[in-house]
Amino acid sequence: MPRRRRRDGNSQGILPLRERSLAHTVSCWYCDFKTTVLNERLYAMGRQHSKFLQLWFTMGIGVSFLAMFGVILILIRESRWLVASHEEGNTLMEKSKKSLYAALPVVPGLSMPVRDIGYLCIGTVLSVGFHEFGHALAAASEGVHVEYIAVFLAILFPGAFVAINYDRLEILSCSRVLRIYCAGVWHNAVCCAACWLTLALLPVVLHLLYTHGENPVVLSVPPTSSLAGYLSPGEIILEIDNIKVSNPKEWLEKLHLMHLQVLDENSLLDDFHVTSEVKRKQIIHLSHFERGFCVPDHWLPGSQQIEGTNNSFTCLDGNIPFIEISCPNASTFNAAGSTNFSEILAQKSFCLRAKDVVQLSKCGSGWSQSLTADICQCSESELCMKPVLSPGSMLIEITYLKANTPDCLSGQEKLSAQNLPIGSEEMSSNCQSSLLFVGDALSLAYSIELTAYKPQRLALFNSSSPYWLPSMLEKTLMYTFHISAGLGLLNSAPVYYLDGESMLETIISIVVSVHPRKKRRILSFFLMSGTLLLLLSILSGIRKLIFGPF
Repeated sequence: MPRRRRRDGNSQGILPLRERSLAHTVSCWYCDFKTTVLNERLYAMGRQHSKFLQLWFTMGIGVSFLAMFGVILILIRESRWLVASHEEGNTLMEKSKKSLYAALPVVPGLSMPVRDIGYLCIGTVLSVGFHEFGHALAAASEGVHVEYIAVFLAILFPGAFVAINYDRLEILSCSRVLRIYCAGVWHNAVCCAACWLTLALLPVVLHLLYTHGENPVVLSVPPTSSLAGYLSPGEIILEIDNIKVSNPKEWLEKLHLMHLQVLDENSLLDDFHVTSEVKRKQIIHLSHFERGFCVPDHWLPGSQQIEGTNNSFTCLDGNIPFIEISCPNASTFNAAGSTNFSEILAQKSFCLRAKDVVQLSKCGSGWSQSLTADICQCSESELCMKPVLSPGSMLIEITYLKANTPDCLSGQEKLSAQNLPIGSEEMSSNCQSSLLFVGDALSLAYSIELTAYKPQRLALFNSSSPYWLPSMLEKTLMYTFHISAGLGLLNSAPVYYLDGESMLETIISIVVSVHPRKKRRILSFFLMSGTLLLLLSILSGIRKLIFGPF
C-alpha cells in the first residue's frame, strides 16, 4: 500500500515513517526494513513507458471499484450470517454437524497442512511484492518519486508499503491519483488471472513428461495416516469400490459422498426411534454395506473375539471382527431371527486380518454393479463374511498399482523395452493390488497427499523425484492465487489504513460537492462502517471455524 507524506511531516497511517531518514523502526510489536535501492530503476521504467502504463493502470480503476463493491456485499452478507446465527442460538450446533462436512471444499484452497508453510511464504512474497510493485510503477508513470520501499512485521503479520510524498500527489488530478491508489489491487487481480491461466495450461506444458487426469499418484503418506504401511509414494490409485478415480478431486468427492451417505443412514436410524436392538441391527443388516468375502473354514478356529465390558467385543493385533452373511434360503445366521444381537456377535463373529481377507473372492450384494457378486457363490468350504462396522464406519476397497516392490520392478524391467505407458493392461496385471479400509471415509479422504500428474514412461516411474515437480508448481500457483485474491479484496475494502481508505477519499472528493469538513465526515462514516463490517466478518469467520457453516 502507498503511504502518503503530508507537508507537516506527519504520515497518514498507523505505520511509523521518517521524513528524512531511513532509520529502521524496532519495537516490541513492530519492526521494519527500508530501502531505496530500487527507486531510480522503478522511476526510469515508469517514465520510459508512461503512456502505456497510464492506460494500463486506468483499467485498474474500474476493476478496483468493482472489487470494493463486491467486498462490501461480502462483508454485509457475513455480518448478517453472524447476526442470524446468534438469533438461532443452540440450533446452530445441530445444523452444523452435517453441514460442516458438506461444506468442505473438493479441492482445498488454503486449508494448510504444516508441510505447506513454505508454499504459503512463497505465495505471500509474490503477492505482496507484485502489489507494491504496482503502486511504485504507477507513481513513477505519473512523475512521482518513491522515497523508499519498506517491509515490516507487525506482531506476527508481515507486510510491505511504498512511501510516496504527499506534496507531489497534491498537484496531480484526481484521476491520476486514483491510478496510483488502485494499482495494487489491480496488480493482485492480474496476478490471480495469471495464476489461474498457468494452472489451466500446466497439463499442456508438461504433457511430454506427464499425463494429467488419468489416475491420482500418491505423493506422501504421513506416519499418522491410516494407510501408512499399506500405500507408499509413487503408487497409483485406480479405483474406489470398483469405480475409477481420475484425479485427487474425484478421490475427495467420492469419499465425501460416502461419508455423507453414512451420516444420512445414521440419521435414518435415529428417525425410526427404534428401541429394539434387534430391529436396529436388522436395518443395518439389510443396508447396502452387505459386502463380503469368501473366507475358508480353516481360518476361523482360534479367531474368536475377546469379550470386553458392556457386551462389547474387541480384536487384538490390529485385526477386525467379521460376521457371517447367510444365504436368503439358508438356516444359518439371520439377524431378523435372533433376539439378542450381542449374543449373535459373540457366536458368529471372528477376528481376521483385513489385509488377508481383501485378497479373497468377493460375495454379498453390496458391491458395485460392475461386479456381479452373489451372496451364495462361496464354495462349501467357505463362508461369506463381512466386517462388523461401528457407527460412522464403512468398508472401502482401494485398488492401486504397486511401486518399488521387487515383483513390480521385475515386471517393469520386462515391459520397459516395449516403452509401455503406466496404467496399461500389461502393467496392471503385474503390479495391480488392492487393500480394504474399514473406518471413516472423511478421515481416509485426507490421510494421503495425491497429485493428478502421472509420469509418462516407466523410466520415470522408478524415480520419486519427478512426482513432486507438478505438485510444487501447482501448490505455488494455488497459494499465490488465493493470497493475492485475499490481499486485493482486503485492500479494496473501505477500511482505515488500507488502500480502500485512499481510494474512497479520492472518489468522494470527485463526486461530492460540499465543504471539505463535510467530506471528511462522510469519509469517516463510510470508513467506520466498513471497519465495523470487517470486524464482524472476522468474528463470523471464527465462528464458522468452530461450528461450521450452514
